[in-house]
Amino acid sequence: MKKSLCLVPTRYKASTLEIARELANMLKQLDFAIFVEEGFEEVGVPAIVPFQKIDYFVLIGGDGSFVASARKYLPWNAPFIGVSAGHLNFLADTSISLALLDFKQLLEDSVQIEERVVLECTMPNKETFIAINDIVLHRGVNPGIVELSVFSNNEFICDYLCDGLILATPTGSTAYSLSAGGPIVYPEARTLTMASICPQSLAYRPIVLPADIELEVQYLTNQKPIQVSIDGQINRELQPMERILVKSSNTKLKMVKLKGHSYWIKLSQKLGLKVKSRADQPG
Repeated sequence: MKKSLCLVPTRYKASTLEIARELANMLKQLDFAIFVEEGFEEVGVPAIVPFQKIDYFVLIGGDGSFVASARKYLPWNAPFIGVSAGHLNFLADTSISLALLDFKQLLEDSVQIEERVVLECTMPNKETFIAINDIVLHRGVNPGIVELSVFSNNEFICDYLCDGLILATPTGSTAYSLSAGGPIVYPEARTLTMASICPQSLAYRPIVLPADIELEVQYLTNQKPIQVSIDGQINRELQPMERILVKSSNTKLKMVKLKGHSYWIKLSQKLGLKVKSRADQPG
């Protein structure tokens, strides 16, 4: 049976639609059954139907669109592969120029599948969200400092006086958390990172926690509501004295790990560091 791919361009970004067309034409040379996300039938391949069997989702665009599409298709339990739309992305492993060579690996079953931590956030009204990168509590339009109290299994961890708090997955450790002074965490690590935004005291340092921990974060004030942001894309209000529950989801983010693509080289390029090969090492 043919392996099936679903191409997912970025909505409102015409360049990714053109890349999807190129990919579809290119991959027809290989033995794939090719589909496209509903609404993009102009790519020239059939649209998928709900929960159709798909072996791989091909997400085309930047990191933001990758995260949004991954959240949408996470319930399908299929691995994702990112195709860059021209910029260096943490979550895209390949580009249109390398696609033919890289996608042959999928046919040869020579790829590894990473399983990454995904966070689950439950709001006071029991509304639940999945976060690929991070869950951020921030003051929004509230001009005052935010006071947050963090517990695990009814055990007190810390009180924060700050502009906000970031709870990041390893995937999200190179996003907002990194800008707030959080550590870079290897993507397959089973952890979550807690980092405060502009804390009142330098004593508030980022904390790395095991992924199986369950956290309660309470907003301690009688001022205006603050914002809870999921991957910087979904926002909800948190009222004074309300709390959210955060834990690792039972669902994992499955990522295709292509041969010939190094996380460490990509990280060095993104951070503007010098990239070396073993041949560059002394001795």
